[in-house]
Amino acid sequence: RDFCLSRGLGDVYKRQTQVFENLLLGNSRLSKSFENVFILGLNYDFTYNTLTASKLQPYSYFRMGLGTSGNLASLASQLINKNATKPYQFLGTPYSQFARFDVDYRYFIPRPRGLFASRFIGGVGVPYNNSTVLPFVEQFFAGGSNDIRAFTIRSLGPGSYEPSTTTTSGFLDQTGDIKLELNLEYRFPIISYLKGAIFMDAGNIWLIKDIENTQPAGVFKFNRFYKEIALGTGLGLRLDFDYVVIRVDTAFALRKPFMTNSKNWTFSQINFSNKTWRKKNLIWNFAIGYPF
Repeated sequence: RDFCLSRGLGDVYKRQTQVFENLLLGNSRLSKSFENVFILGLNYDFTYNTLTASKLQPYSYFRMGLGTSGNLASLASQLINKNATKPYQFLGTPYSQFARFDVDYRYFIPRPRGLFASRFIGGVGVPYNNSTVLPFVEQFFAGGSNDIRAFTIRSLGPGSYEPSTTTTSGFLDQTGDIKLELNLEYRFPIISYLKGAIFMDAGNIWLIKDIENTQPAGVFKFNRFYKEIALGTGLGLRLDFDYVVIRVDTAFALRKPFMTNSKNWTFSQINFSNKTWRKKNLIWNFAIGYPF
Protein backbone atom coordinates (compact mmCIF):
# COMPACT_ATOMS: atom_id res chain seq x y z
CA ARG A 1 0.00 0.00 0.00
CA ASP A 2 2.85 2.39 0.85
CA PHE A 3 4.59 1.52 -2.42
CA CYS A 4 1.46 2.30 -4.45
CA LEU A 5 1.04 5.64 -2.69
CA SER A 6 4.64 6.63 -3.42
CA ARG A 7 4.33 5.59 -7.04
CA GLY A 8 1.11 7.56 -7.37
CA LEU A 9 2.70 10.73 -5.99
CA GLY A 10 5.63 10.24 -8.32
CA ASP A 11 3.33 10.00 -11.33
CA VAL A 12 1.57 13.20 -10.31
CA TYR A 13 4.91 14.96 -9.90
CA LYS A 14 6.07 13.79 -13.35
CA ARG A 15 2.84 14.98 -14.98
CA GLN A 16 3.08 18.39 -13.30
CA THR A 17 6.76 18.69 -14.29
CA GLN A 18 5.88 17.91 -17.92
CA VAL A 19 3.10 20.50 -17.87
CA PHE A 20 5.52 23.12 -16.58
CA GLU A 21 8.12 22.21 -19.20
CA ASN A 22 5.48 22.51 -21.93
CA LEU A 23 4.55 25.94 -20.54
CA LEU A 24 8.19 27.04 -20.78
CA LEU A 25 8.38 25.87 -24.38
CA GLY A 26 5.36 28.00 -25.25
CA ASN A 27 6.52 31.15 -23.46
CA SER A 28 10.01 32.39 -24.32
CA ARG A 29 10.00 35.16 -21.70
CA LEU A 30 9.08 32.74 -18.92
CA SER A 31 11.63 30.24 -20.19
CA LYS A 32 14.41 32.85 -20.10
CA SER A 33 13.31 33.89 -16.60
CA PHE A 34 14.01 30.37 -15.33
CA GLU A 35 17.36 29.83 -17.02
CA ASN A 36 20.27 28.88 -14.76
CA VAL A 37 22.23 32.11 -14.23
CA PHE A 38 24.49 33.68 -11.64
CA ILE A 39 23.21 36.84 -9.97
CA LEU A 40 26.45 38.65 -9.17
CA GLY A 41 25.97 42.15 -7.84
CA LEU A 42 25.22 44.54 -5.04
CA ASN A 43 22.06 45.59 -3.20
CA TYR A 44 21.58 48.83 -1.31
CA ASP A 45 18.61 49.51 0.97
CA PHE A 46 17.78 52.74 2.74
CA THR A 47 15.04 52.89 5.41
CA TYR A 48 13.66 55.90 7.25
CA ASN A 49 10.97 55.74 9.94
CA THR A 50 9.39 58.64 11.89
CA LEU A 51 7.34 56.55 14.33
CA THR A 52 7.28 58.16 17.80
CA ALA A 53 5.87 57.26 21.21
CA SER A 54 2.88 59.55 20.61
CA LYS A 55 -0.13 57.54 19.45
CA LEU A 56 -1.85 60.59 17.92
CA GLN A 57 1.09 61.94 15.91
CA PRO A 58 1.17 61.18 12.13
CA TYR A 59 4.19 59.13 11.11
CA SER A 60 5.72 57.73 7.96
CA TYR A 61 7.92 54.94 6.68
CA PHE A 62 10.18 55.07 3.64
CA ARG A 63 12.30 52.36 2.06
CA MET A 64 14.35 52.58 -1.11
CA GLY A 65 16.13 49.67 -2.72
CA LEU A 66 18.71 49.62 -5.51
CA GLY A 67 20.21 46.46 -6.92
CA THR A 68 22.58 45.69 -9.78
CA SER A 69 23.99 42.48 -11.18
CA GLY A 70 26.63 41.46 -13.69
CA ASN A 71 28.49 44.73 -14.25
CA LEU A 72 31.84 43.70 -12.78
CA ALA A 73 31.52 40.24 -14.31
CA SER A 74 30.83 41.81 -17.71
CA LEU A 75 33.90 44.02 -17.45
CA ALA A 76 36.07 41.09 -16.37
CA SER A 77 34.73 38.86 -19.16
CA GLN A 78 35.55 41.39 -21.86
CA LEU A 79 39.04 42.08 -20.46
CA ILE A 80 39.94 38.40 -20.08
CA ASN A 81 38.45 37.17 -23.35
CA LYS A 82 37.79 39.89 -25.89
CA ASN A 83 36.57 37.31 -28.41
CA ALA A 84 33.87 35.92 -26.14
CA THR A 85 30.31 35.97 -27.45
CA LYS A 86 27.05 36.55 -25.61
CA PRO A 87 25.84 35.32 -23.30
CA TYR A 88 29.07 35.84 -21.35
CA GLN A 89 29.74 33.30 -18.62
CA PHE A 90 31.16 33.10 -15.14
CA LEU A 91 32.62 29.72 -14.12
CA GLY A 92 30.92 28.15 -17.11
CA THR A 93 27.46 29.55 -16.36
CA PRO A 94 25.86 32.69 -17.85
CA TYR A 95 25.29 35.57 -15.45
CA SER A 96 22.35 37.94 -15.27
CA GLN A 97 22.90 41.64 -15.92
CA PHE A 98 20.32 44.17 -14.77
CA ALA A 99 19.56 47.21 -12.63
CA ARG A 100 16.54 47.26 -10.29
CA PHE A 101 15.07 50.15 -8.29
CA ASP A 102 12.04 50.17 -5.97
CA VAL A 103 10.47 52.43 -3.34
CA ASP A 104 7.94 51.83 -0.57
CA TYR A 105 6.42 54.89 1.13
CA ARG A 106 3.78 54.64 3.88
CA TYR A 107 1.97 57.38 5.75
CA PHE A 108 -0.18 56.85 8.84
CA ILE A 109 -2.63 59.26 10.45
CA PRO A 110 -3.82 58.10 13.91
CA ARG A 111 -7.32 59.01 15.04
CA PRO A 112 -8.90 58.70 18.50
CA ARG A 113 -11.02 55.81 17.19
CA GLY A 114 -8.96 54.48 14.32
CA LEU A 115 -6.01 54.80 11.97
CA PHE A 116 -5.80 55.98 8.37
CA ALA A 117 -3.01 54.11 6.56
CA SER A 118 -1.69 54.65 3.05
CA ARG A 119 1.11 53.17 0.97
CA PHE A 120 2.72 53.80 -2.41
CA ILE A 121 4.92 51.23 -4.14
CA GLY A 122 6.89 51.87 -7.30
CA GLY A 123 9.59 49.87 -9.00
CA VAL A 124 11.41 49.22 -12.25
CA GLY A 125 13.91 46.58 -13.32
CA VAL A 126 15.91 46.86 -16.54
CA PRO A 127 17.77 43.88 -18.05
CA TYR A 128 20.58 44.78 -20.46
CA ASN A 129 23.73 43.63 -22.23
CA ASN A 130 24.03 40.01 -21.10
CA SER A 131 20.30 39.59 -20.29
CA THR A 132 17.02 40.08 -22.13
CA VAL A 133 14.75 39.44 -19.11
CA LEU A 134 15.02 39.76 -15.34
CA PRO A 135 15.46 36.56 -13.34
CA PHE A 136 12.07 35.37 -12.08
CA VAL A 137 12.91 36.17 -8.44
CA GLU A 138 13.69 39.80 -9.38
CA GLN A 139 10.46 40.44 -11.30
CA PHE A 140 7.45 42.30 -9.90
CA PHE A 141 4.00 40.80 -9.41
CA ALA A 142 0.56 42.07 -8.43
CA GLY A 143 -2.27 40.60 -6.40
CA GLY A 144 -2.40 38.72 -3.12
CA SER A 145 -3.04 39.32 0.58
CA ASN A 146 -0.42 42.09 0.94
CA ASP A 147 -0.94 43.68 -2.45
CA ILE A 148 -4.04 44.39 -4.58
CA ARG A 149 -6.38 42.15 -2.61
CA ALA A 150 -9.20 42.00 -5.17
CA PHE A 151 -6.96 39.74 -7.30
CA THR A 152 -5.24 36.51 -6.34
CA ILE A 153 -1.45 36.47 -6.27
CA ARG A 154 0.21 36.85 -9.70
CA SER A 155 -3.18 36.93 -11.47
CA LEU A 156 -3.07 40.63 -12.45
CA GLY A 157 -1.22 42.13 -15.40
CA PRO A 158 1.06 42.78 -17.01
CA GLY A 159 -0.88 45.72 -18.46
CA SER A 160 -4.20 44.64 -19.96
CA TYR A 161 -2.99 41.09 -20.62
CA GLU A 162 -5.47 38.36 -19.70
CA PRO A 163 -4.34 34.72 -19.53
CA SER A 164 -6.29 32.05 -21.33
CA THR A 165 -9.09 30.61 -19.22
CA THR A 166 -8.41 27.21 -20.78
CA THR A 167 -4.95 26.80 -19.27
CA THR A 168 -4.64 23.82 -16.94
CA SER A 169 -1.08 24.33 -15.75
CA GLY A 170 -2.07 26.06 -12.53
CA PHE A 171 1.04 28.24 -12.87
CA LEU A 172 0.55 31.99 -13.25
CA ASP A 173 3.43 33.64 -15.10
CA GLN A 174 2.03 37.16 -14.83
CA THR A 175 5.08 39.12 -13.75
CA GLY A 176 6.59 42.37 -14.97
CA ASP A 177 9.48 44.82 -15.04
CA ILE A 178 7.55 47.88 -13.78
CA LYS A 179 5.16 48.24 -10.85
CA LEU A 180 2.92 51.03 -9.56
CA GLU A 181 0.59 50.57 -6.59
CA LEU A 182 -1.41 52.67 -4.15
CA ASN A 183 -3.19 51.34 -1.03
CA LEU A 184 -5.60 53.21 1.24
CA GLU A 185 -7.00 51.67 4.43
CA TYR A 186 -8.96 52.87 7.44
CA ARG A 187 -8.56 50.65 10.51
CA PHE A 188 -10.93 50.89 13.44
CA PRO A 189 -11.61 49.00 16.70
CA ILE A 190 -14.75 46.88 17.06
CA ILE A 191 -14.51 45.20 20.43
CA SER A 192 -11.54 44.14 22.56
CA TYR A 193 -8.92 42.53 20.29
CA LEU A 194 -11.24 42.48 17.25
CA LYS A 195 -10.63 45.26 14.72
CA GLY A 196 -12.04 46.08 11.31
CA ALA A 197 -10.85 47.79 8.15
CA ILE A 198 -12.17 49.36 4.97
CA PHE A 199 -9.64 49.47 2.15
CA MET A 200 -9.03 50.30 -1.50
CA ASP A 201 -6.12 49.08 -3.62
CA ALA A 202 -5.04 50.27 -7.08
CA GLY A 203 -2.17 49.47 -9.40
CA ASN A 204 -0.66 47.07 -11.91
CA ILE A 205 2.57 45.76 -13.40
CA TRP A 206 3.99 46.17 -16.91
CA LEU A 207 6.75 44.91 -19.20
CA ILE A 208 9.50 47.17 -20.52
CA LYS A 209 9.50 45.22 -23.78
CA ASP A 210 7.79 42.16 -25.15
CA ILE A 211 9.79 39.03 -25.92
CA GLU A 212 8.85 37.50 -29.29
CA ASN A 213 5.41 39.16 -29.22
CA THR A 214 3.96 36.88 -26.52
CA GLN A 215 2.35 39.62 -24.37
CA PRO A 216 2.02 42.83 -26.44
CA ALA A 217 -0.81 44.07 -24.19
CA GLY A 218 1.57 43.99 -21.23
CA VAL A 219 4.10 46.55 -22.46
CA PHE A 220 4.21 49.89 -20.63
CA LYS A 221 3.04 52.79 -22.80
CA PHE A 222 2.73 56.37 -21.54
CA ASN A 223 -0.42 56.96 -23.60
CA ARG A 224 -2.33 54.06 -22.06
CA PHE A 225 -0.80 52.85 -18.78
CA TYR A 226 -3.29 54.89 -16.72
CA LYS A 227 -6.11 53.04 -18.48
CA GLU A 228 -4.64 49.75 -17.24
CA ILE A 229 -4.81 50.53 -13.53
CA ALA A 230 -6.76 47.89 -11.62
CA LEU A 231 -8.94 48.96 -8.69
CA GLY A 232 -10.38 46.91 -5.86
CA THR A 233 -12.06 47.47 -2.52
CA GLY A 234 -13.16 45.43 0.45
CA LEU A 235 -13.54 44.87 4.17
CA GLY A 236 -11.34 43.18 6.72
CA LEU A 237 -11.45 41.68 10.20
CA ARG A 238 -8.32 41.40 12.33
CA LEU A 239 -7.57 39.78 15.66
CA ASP A 240 -4.86 42.09 16.98
CA PHE A 241 -3.06 40.67 20.02
CA ASP A 242 -0.17 43.18 19.69
CA TYR A 243 2.41 40.40 19.35
CA VAL A 244 0.53 38.73 16.46
CA VAL A 245 -2.25 39.79 14.08
CA ILE A 246 -4.56 37.27 12.40
CA ARG A 247 -6.18 38.87 9.39
CA VAL A 248 -9.09 38.04 7.08
CA ASP A 249 -9.83 40.37 4.16
CA THR A 250 -12.45 40.01 1.45
CA ALA A 251 -12.29 42.15 -1.66
CA PHE A 252 -13.75 42.52 -5.12
CA ALA A 253 -12.63 44.36 -8.24
CA LEU A 254 -14.10 47.72 -9.21
CA ARG A 255 -12.01 47.96 -12.35
CA LYS A 256 -10.40 45.16 -14.37
CA PRO A 257 -7.77 46.29 -16.89
CA PHE A 258 -8.18 43.23 -19.10
CA MET A 259 -11.89 43.79 -19.80
CA THR A 260 -12.84 45.12 -23.24
CA ASN A 261 -15.70 47.03 -24.89
CA SER A 262 -15.62 49.77 -22.22
CA LYS A 263 -16.54 47.23 -19.52
CA ASN A 264 -13.46 47.79 -17.37
CA TRP A 265 -15.63 49.21 -14.58
CA THR A 266 -17.70 46.56 -12.82
CA PHE A 267 -20.25 48.69 -10.92
CA SER A 268 -23.16 47.49 -13.07
CA GLN A 269 -22.24 43.84 -12.40
CA ILE A 270 -22.04 43.99 -8.59
CA ASN A 271 -24.68 41.78 -7.00
CA PHE A 272 -23.93 40.58 -3.46
CA SER A 273 -27.20 38.62 -3.30
CA ASN A 274 -26.17 36.47 -6.27
CA LYS A 275 -24.27 33.34 -5.25
CA THR A 276 -22.61 32.96 -8.65
CA TRP A 277 -21.35 36.55 -8.57
CA ARG A 278 -19.96 36.09 -5.05
CA LYS A 279 -18.16 32.89 -6.05
CA LYS A 280 -16.55 34.49 -9.10
CA ASN A 281 -15.73 37.92 -7.70
CA LEU A 282 -15.17 37.82 -3.94
CA ILE A 283 -11.52 37.15 -3.14
CA TRP A 284 -10.72 35.98 0.39
CA ASN A 285 -7.30 36.67 1.89
CA PHE A 286 -6.06 34.98 5.07
CA ALA A 287 -2.77 36.25 6.48
CA ILE A 288 -0.66 36.90 9.55
CA GLY A 289 0.14 40.57 10.18
CA TYR A 290 -1.10 43.78 8.60
CA PRO A 291 -0.68 44.22 4.83
CA PHE A 292 1.55 47.26 5.45
